[in-house]
Amino acid sequence: MHASALLFTLGLASCCAPATAPPPAPVPARHVCLLSAGYTWCATTRSCERQWETPCADNYRNCADCLKRQIDGENIACPPACDLISPGEEESCHCDPPPVCPPAPPGCTAAPPIVDSCGCVTECPAVTCGKGALCGGFAAAITTCTPPLECVTRAGPLIADAPGTCEAPCATQRDAMGNCMEPGCSIWYDGCNSCRVTHVNGVMACTERWCARPGAAACLDRDVRVGPGAICYRFCEDGSETPVQAACMDGLECIPPTGVHTDSCGESASRCAAPGH
Repeated sequence: MHASALLFTLGLASCCAPATAPPPAPVPARHVCLLSAGYTWCATTRSCERQWETPCADNYRNCADCLKRQIDGENIACPPACDLISPGEEESCHCDPPPVCPPAPPGCTAAPPIVDSCGCVTECPAVTCGKGALCGGFAAAITTCTPPLECVTRAGPLIADAPGTCEAPCATQRDAMGNCMEPGCSIWYDGCNSCRVTHVNGVMACTERWCARPGAAACLDRDVRVGPGAICYRFCEDGSETPVQAACMDGLECIPPTGVHTDSCGESASRCAAPGH
């Protein structure tokens, strides 16, 4: 090829070639630990640990393996249980695969996992949680609230496995729906059932209705007396109307409507009337 033609071809290639795409951004590490301070990721505790301070089952098979690594000069921490086994006993140790532990929920801290005398992980670590963290239900075995917080379930007593949240304790007692009762209230509505409260020992005697949609909790024993025709008792199973439980004026009684009714809602509510009406 003639020199001028070659130069032209090279120039055309350099000026008109498509721009090279920038390299893809690096994928961030799944677990980022402060390596400069000696922290590395421990999958067993699901946290960043210094391997010479906190035992991490990722680094050894059992006590025998961990102690041998220490003897060989490796700077790793072994479980405290390894200090309790007799010389030679560690040779008989064999660890089964550790349990698969769920990660600690946001706002929670996982303790070191539970190990046996061989240093084998046998149970998931206990988890303590701060305010608003998920607790209870299926996670109750490993999750507790950091004192003085307590695990509060809003689903009611019939749903035993429903999760709750970590909340501050009540100044009074809680009802079955997890609501804090008002001080001095003798007739309390928990959003589903009405309860008579004995303040001497805190016992609550409640009705036993089931509500698909619990309403708002409220105190029903206000010093209000209603007159003829006024609603003195009302309760809607579906929560469509505010419950009422009031005393009638002197000479009147709280009388339910005649007939069979599924609940005391709407036209089925009881009203104050003179006896016999």
